[in-house]
Amino acid sequence: QKRQSVDPRLATVVTLEIAEGRHIQVCVTHLDHKSEESRGKQTRMIVSHASFQLPDSDDDDVLRIICRDFNSFHKSDMNVPQWRDLVDFYDTRGWGYPNEESLVLQNLEADGYRNLVQNVPAAGAQTTADDRTHLDPTCWTVNPLMTIDHILYKSPLHG
Repeated sequence: QKRQSVDPRLATVVTLEIAEGRHIQVCVTHLDHKSEESRGKQTRMIVSHASFQLPDSDDDDVLRIICRDFNSFHKSDMNVPQWRDLVDFYDTRGWGYPNEESLVLQNLEADGYRNLVQNVPAAGAQTTADDRTHLDPTCWTVNPLMTIDHILYKSPLHG
């Protein structure tokens, strides 16, 4: 079933001071389900808003974490059979060919965020011959095909 409207979305940002001048900032969000372009804009707004939360703080003093349902994925995060299944699913729904690159993940990576689960192999993750970790799907459907839930971080220790 095609959805004709875009639901309002939100992000919750919490900033904790863990030591004098040292902070952890966590943002939990659920991005738009219909438009990659909308998700890209939402991500830029979230990153911009989160930066204003600590205007006097140097980024070197803030561990930033953004997580949850991005409704977005990279083709490279899937193995060949997973991608083929996703393309077939999109075709049966009349959605066209899925985006191969996520604007959300690109925006966050361009801002210095790193994907936590790609840097720490998770239980259940599949490692292929090229040693790339492919995560188990997290989409809420009966037969999940893609990982749409993510945890990214921007650490003062990693630049």
